[in-house]
Amino acid sequence: MVSVAEGKLTVRETRENLQRIEEVLLEYDRPQPAVRLTFQIIEANGVSETDPEIAEVEAALRELFRFEGYRLVGEVMVHGTEGNQVFQEFDVPDLGASAIEATIMDVRTDSSGGSVQIEMRFHAGSRTVFGTTVRVRAGQTAVLGRTPSVVGSENIILAVKTELHDL
Repeated sequence: MVSVAEGKLTVRETRENLQRIEEVLLEYDRPQPAVRLTFQIIEANGVSETDPEIAEVEAALRELFRFEGYRLVGEVMVHGTEGNQVFQEFDVPDLGASAIEATIMDVRTDSSGGSVQIEMRFHAGSRTVFGTTVRVRAGQTAVLGRTPSVVGSENIILAVKTELHDL
C-alpha cells in the first residue's frame, strides 16, 4: 500500500519488499549535482599575440584550426541542474547583442568526475550563429567552431567548460 500526502510518501509492505524498495531508493534518490557552464566566445582573427584569457584552450585551437591568432570577445557563466534551460544575454564587440541558450540534457557522475550533455545555441543579434549538442567531461573544455561566421567576416569559435558541484 502506498499513500502520498503533504510531500511525504508512506509505503506499507512486507519486510522483504521494503528492503528492495530501500535498495532502489538508495541507488536513485540522490541530490542532482549543480552544473556550471563557462562559455567563451573566441574570434579567430589573424592577431598573432597570445590572449592570456584563453590560455587554457589556445593550444587546442591551434591544433584544430589554422588561424594565426585568437582573442576572447565574450565570456558567460551559467548554472543549472539536469533538465534546466539557461539563457544569458550579453554584448560582444563587433557582433552586438548576443545570447547563449543552453539546455542541460543529461548529467552523469562517476569515479572520474562525470560528464554533462548540453544542447546549446549562440545567437548574435537575431541570427543563430551556432547550435549543437555535445557531451563534455566534467572539468574539461570542448572547443566548437563554425567558420566562416554568418555574421560579419569574423570566424567565431565557442569553448564550453563544464564543472559539477554538490548542491
